[in-house]
Order: sequence, then C-alpha cells, then structure tokens
Amino acid sequence: MILDVMAESHCLETSSDLLLEIMEVRHGDLASAAARLLVLRGADVEAAMVRLLPKVRGSYSRFRCLSTLLYGRERLGREELTTVSGLIAGGDRRMRLVGLTILALRGDASCTDRIIECLGGRDLATREAALKALVAVGDGRAVDAVLAQLEKDAARRSDPHSSVIDLALNYLAQHSAPRPDAFRLACAAVAANWGRRDAAELAWIRVFLRRFSPHDMRSVDIPSPRDLQSMRSQVVDRMKDGALPPASG
Repeated sequence: MILDVMAESHCLETSSDLLLEIMEVRHGDLASAAARLLVLRGADVEAAMVRLLPKVRGSYSRFRCLSTLLYGRERLGREELTTVSGLIAGGDRRMRLVGLTILALRGDASCTDRIIECLGGRDLATREAALKALVAVGDGRAVDAVLAQLEKDAARRSDPHSSVIDLALNYLAQHSAPRPDAFRLACAAVAANWGRRDAAELAWIRVFLRRFSPHDMRSVDIPSPRDLQSMRSQVVDRMKDGALPPASG
C-alpha cells in the first residue's frame, strides 16, 4: 500500500537498488508495486527493471511486473523490446496479451516479426492482440500472414466477442498503398462471405470503408491518409483507455 501511494503521489525518491531487490520477492503485488515506481522514474531506471524481469520468481509476479510497463509512455529501447518479445515467446496467455499490448503502445516496427508469431494460434484473444499491435506499429512484413488468416476467418461466422475481421482489414488498409493487391483480396474475401458478418463488423465497414459494396468490388478504394489515421487512432486510443493494470490489493 505504501509503494502504491508513493506511485500515485509521484514520490519517486526511493532507492532504485532497494526497489529492484523488492522486485525479486516472490509476491506479485509487492513486486509489481516496486516495478511501477521504477517505470515512473524514467528510462534508465526502467531499463534496469526490464533487465531484471526474466529473473523475477513466479509467473504471476513476472506477469504483474511486466504489466507495469504500461504506466510508461515513451518508446522502449531495442534491448527492452527484445526482452519483452522474449517474455511473450516463453510466457503463458496472460503474458502474451500484456506483452503484445506493450509492443503496441511502446514498441515500433522492429517488433513486427515477433507479433507475426502470435497470429497463427487458436486463441482469438491472442490473435486480436497481435492484430491491434500490427495496426499500431507493424510494418508491411505481416501483410501476407494477415491476409491468409483473414481469408480463413471470413469464411466462418462472426464471433461476437472478437474483432479480428475489422482489425485485419484495418492493418491491410494501412499497407494498401504498397500492397493494393492484398487489400483488395481481403475485401473480396469479406464480400464473398457477407452473410456471415455480424452487425458490429458491418458497422465498422460502413464507417471506415464507405464505398465497400459486396455487389461491386470495383468500388473498393484505398482509404485516404486521413481515414487511415482515424482507423489507427481508434485502435490505439481504445488500447490506451484499457491498458493500465490494476493497482496491488
């Protein structure tokens, strides 16, 4: 409780070495409270916290400490992104979800290959988190993988708890200038399975792909830069609104 109050009041003068020692205590709430203070103290101290993450004892404590990176706002450095990517690869579902959110909000295009590795699993939440990260920071290396998965997903009935269709369309639209072929193939796959789309997916298409018609694929245009920015901002802003982890209790 004391560490949480210190973080809330921006009382950040505690010894970094002491906080790093507390992180190694096998108690998720205590370790994450110390990690949060380290994140708030700035890039150099935060980098020391990230280096310690793989050594934190207990998967729950490691998950809670990793989550505190969502309190930061600056881009993470290359070494820190590599560490987060490694924790995603070796972690459980909750580690993957929070790790992908961190890459989305604090990563860059160098994370694309790691994000692609999370697209092919059966867990919809992980795939959705990966697509959000690609919309936020991914470069064009994921275009073919996203298109291949979208063509499979479009042939299935919509899942009311998932946004993988509109997220995939969003990502492919972001890269439609260099890859118009992939964007149009994605639109064709959705149009061919129009009756399987639910109301939320159709509403998203009407807002962001206004000239999309399942009856005339020649009407599909590459979205304008302004529309693309709006599409990306919607995803990123919603991630920011829901990103902060709960305080220790």
